Amino acid sequence: MDKIEVKLELWKKTIEVQMHFNELEMKIRNFAILLISAFVGGAGLALKDGLNISRLDTSLASVLLFCAAFLTMVFYAADRFWYHPLLLGSVNHAMTIERSLTEDGYPESGLTKAVGDASGIALWPTSYKVRSSKKIAIFYISMAIIFVFLGFLLKDYEPAQKTGPSSTFRHSGEHTQVAEDSESKANKKNEASIGTINLNNSHSFQINLGEARDAGDLELCLRRLATIKEDSLSCGE
Repeated sequence: MDKIEVKLELWKKTIEVQMHFNELEMKIRNFAILLISAFVGGAGLALKDGLNISRLDTSLASVLLFCAAFLTMVFYAADRFWYHPLLLGSVNHAMTIERSLTEDGYPESGLTKAVGDASGIALWPTSYKVRSSKKIAIFYISMAIIFVFLGFLLKDYEPAQKTGPSSTFRHSGEHTQVAEDSESKANKKNEASIGTINLNNSHSFQINLGEARDAGDLELCLRRLATIKEDSLSCGE
């Protein structure tokens, strides 16, 4: 193998290493999203059921969101400071080989440099370009900030008490039944306090005994039956 062929083989292997580290970083991000989503989903369920941690005097949803923020920063550290430098090392090595091949008359080998130039995103309205390292920081840190903000926002959350329609109907029915029972008792009492006296088997008098305050009133009432002409008499008048 001549010198050019050796450089091409080295370049191929370097590109394979780049792909390997890039796949590792993508797997880390996918696993991070999966695990963080589980915590956020648990926070949503805890918020729905109004679950609290009495010892901490805070809602369970808030604690789960803080845990999600912590895990986000853990994955950020592993991605940005562990695997990403390995990817950058393979990229720099590939660019060195490509520059050598360009000097040997193969300018078409500048794949790594072309990808690096295209990956930068300019921040409007400036010309500053955000590259892979800063993209990773934005991806993780923005999520962590949101989780921390929601955690503090829901720290003292207490759900509103729910009143079901069935319980309202039951209470309404109980009040209606009590009112009906009271009215029935009052009617029975009134009926019991009214008496009828027949005189000479020819005429009758209805006497409202409920208004008699004592035995004297009742006796006076009966004595007046001989002198009145009305068909009814209310005692106590």
